[in-house]
Amino acid sequence: MNDIDRSDIPSARFPNLFSVKTVIEQGKQLAKTYQVTVVALDDIVVKYGRGVYKSEALAMQLVRDAATDVPLSQLHAYFTEMAKDLNGEGRCGYLVMEKVPGIPLIEALPRLDEQSCDNIASQLQTYVSSLRSIDNAGKWGGLFHYLHRPFTKEYWSSGLREPKITESASSIDFSRPSMFFHGDLVPENIMVDEASGSITSIIDWKRAGWYPYFWDESLVSMRLSAYQSARTTSDRWTRIYKLAMGNDADQGAVSAFCGAQFYAFLQGSEEYGSRSP
Repeated sequence: MNDIDRSDIPSARFPNLFSVKTVIEQGKQLAKTYQVTVVALDDIVVKYGRGVYKSEALAMQLVRDAATDVPLSQLHAYFTEMAKDLNGEGRCGYLVMEKVPGIPLIEALPRLDEQSCDNIASQLQTYVSSLRSIDNAGKWGGLFHYLHRPFTKEYWSSGLREPKITESASSIDFSRPSMFFHGDLVPENIMVDEASGSITSIIDWKRAGWYPYFWDESLVSMRLSAYQSARTTSDRWTRIYKLAMGNDADQGAVSAFCGAQFYAFLQGSEEYGSRSP
């Protein structure tokens, strides 16, 4: 496994953690979960908490340099406040970035017509293609946890000792190289300008990395059930992602991966894909 670089990423505008905490104190809270809080002040957004890691900052830097047409926030700085005890309590990551325009696609979906959906799908298809073209150099997994070995049938079968999982390996082309994916490309992480029907930014890069060719489409497919209560939202997002993803990931591979996730859930395991191949 690669060595983990835990150094901070300061900038002229945010030279230290004190300058970041000033923004947090004066800013407005936009969102809060168990491990992450998001605060905005003027043109700056700070995402901080135990669930924020330098890997997200590295992913943003990589995409900005290697896939220049993909819209994403400008990274300003990253800092880590180390844990106060051996259990990791008190550890906090601080990601400082530019505030992006637009609203989450999930909010706009109920009001979009077919033409707007198709426009967004076309843009997303271009961005997904650009991400997949980022050189992998033999890497597999996230920015901090990749291994220099291929994704093999043996790896697939070792994850869960379930006959159906082993049998599903026949649906997967293990000869294909890894591809760079966002890792959580759902409507909540796609910012759009509703009036023009254009994507303004893709956010939340914490799961970005090099994964098997069916990765993003499989994760999107599994998340569809979350939108079933709102039929219009579900139908429009399905239309967008199917047009955007194309046919690169065949349904057999997608079904195999979703099945592995299901059996992992039944066994009380972590997500099958959470281990970096």
